[in-house]
Amino acid sequence: VDAPHFFDLFASSDRAKDDAAKAAAVAADASALGAEAVAAKVGQATEFAPEDPTRLIADLLAEQLESADIVLLNKVDLVQAPQIEIILGLLEDMCPLATVLETEFCKLPDVGVLLDDPKRKAAALSTEAEHKLAVAHAGRPHSSTCHSCTDDKHEHSNVGECGNCECARPPKRARVSAASQIKSFVYRSRRAFDPKRFAAAMLERETCPPCIRQVLRSKGYCWLANHCGMAMYWSQAGSHTSLHPIGAWWAEVPRTHWPSPDMPDEILADFAAPFGDRRQELVFIGVGLDVAAISAVMDGCLLGDSEMEDLKQHCTLVEEAFHDDASPGEGAPAS
Repeated sequence: VDAPHFFDLFASSDRAKDDAAKAAAVAADASALGAEAVAAKVGQATEFAPEDPTRLIADLLAEQLESADIVLLNKVDLVQAPQIEIILGLLEDMCPLATVLETEFCKLPDVGVLLDDPKRKAAALSTEAEHKLAVAHAGRPHSSTCHSCTDDKHEHSNVGECGNCECARPPKRARVSAASQIKSFVYRSRRAFDPKRFAAAMLERETCPPCIRQVLRSKGYCWLANHCGMAMYWSQAGSHTSLHPIGAWWAEVPRTHWPSPDMPDEILADFAAPFGDRRQELVFIGVGLDVAAISAVMDGCLLGDSEMEDLKQHCTLVEEAFHDDASPGEGAPAS
């Protein structure tokens, strides 16, 4: 990640097909030179798959970060310490499984042992697993500046390596108050969104409320009133927004169609009467977020009491979901 242009990349409306955007994408991916250097240290070949030329750079950057096991925050010598701390905190929220290394000129420490760690499989996470990770991590206090150290009893100095733990990063920078501006939280509700209200508040970035425009990254499960049987996935990175179906809510699927007898406890943990696992569960990440204002905007997209009563006529309710002879609802897998 190019530290001096981190926020510019997320704010950009450029697409990968644009010449300027291509250059930005290379910088955002820690540069081909940096990636080759990483691969060379562990004797692995590096290949780069072609990207969709119509994708927004912000969307591409978010996917790269959230699929990464190691993130290089490059050109840290060109950015002031408070800004670096903000970026580190945002990266911690966006890619909690990754190890973040601060670099200058993409000069790397010996990271071979990190790349060989079998636990580092961020890219292999399913949508469900990635969502649960993001929800579990949202709102947690940010760790010490040394991402590889879990001992909070000592501080890292501005100069030299930490003398009290084994650190895999370059010299550490003391935490500064700027990092406290970073906020992440989960918005939850058991009411459906009115699709028109949601679109007006979230999809139209030019006209959406100011508190929504402050959000750097948001993602998660959506329940729209006009798709009662279908779970929708919301994704926003900077100026990019998308909303797409990811499958039937489990409440719409007869239990005989569930893939494994070992799954019910895990699935039922998301259930609540009368609509089962249908819910809003959105993670918001950004700097200086107004949590109350964002929550109020989301609340304004929800159906009212009478609308929710009417919706029951179009949904498979939780009492009906476990009958073997129940008919699959909208979006349920075909038998």
